[in-house]
Amino acid sequence: VDQVPYEVPSELEVAIAGFVDHYDNRRYHKALSNVTPDDVLNGRREEILIKRREVKAQTLAQRKRYNRLLRESQNAAISP
Repeated sequence: VDQVPYEVPSELEVAIAGFVDHYDNRRYHKALSNVTPDDVLNGRREEILIKRREVKAQTLAQRKRYNRLLRESQNAAISP
């Protein structure tokens, strides 16, 4: 693992603050249903999960429609 020697305490404080920001705000956690700790702490978890379910349902419906139309067009091309 990369070890960085810090010359003064303020450099270490900046590095720690950067890590905490990344961990809390940019890193999704499987145990939290793939939302960030910041999302959980600020009450956004359920809203995010609901939106994801809506997008997933819309995507699946679009795929089903597309596949049905594709099958219908292929069947029409094959039929005499």
